[in-house]
Amino acid sequence: MDINSIKITIKNMYQFTNIQIDALNKKVNINGKNKDITLEKIEQLLGIIYLWKNEYIDNSKIDGESFKIEVMDNETVTTFKGKNKFPKNYNAFKKWVGEL
Repeated sequence: MDINSIKITIKNMYQFTNIQIDALNKKVNINGKNKDITLEKIEQLLGIIYLWKNEYIDNSKIDGESFKIEVMDNETVTTFKGKNKFPKNYNAFKKWVGEL
C-alpha cells in the first residue's frame, strides 16, 4: 500500500466527525480517540471511494451534510468532497465510518 494517511471530515447540523488514519502505523484517531485499524479496513475504504469523482456539490440547499476525504501518499494528495450531493455508494462509506 502506497497510502501514508487519510483525513476524513463529515459535517451536518447535528454532528462533526473528524477521522485521521495513519496507514503506515495502522492507527486511527476519531474525534480525539485513538485506536488501531487493520490494513483490510483501510483497503475497504479505498475500494469504496476508488471510483468517486473529486467533487459533488449542490449549492441549492442551505443546510445539509458535507464531507471531505484527503488521501495522501508520498507525492500527492487526492481530495474527494461533497456538499448536499453524494456518490451513489455514499451509504456504504457512512456504514464504513460507523463501524470504526
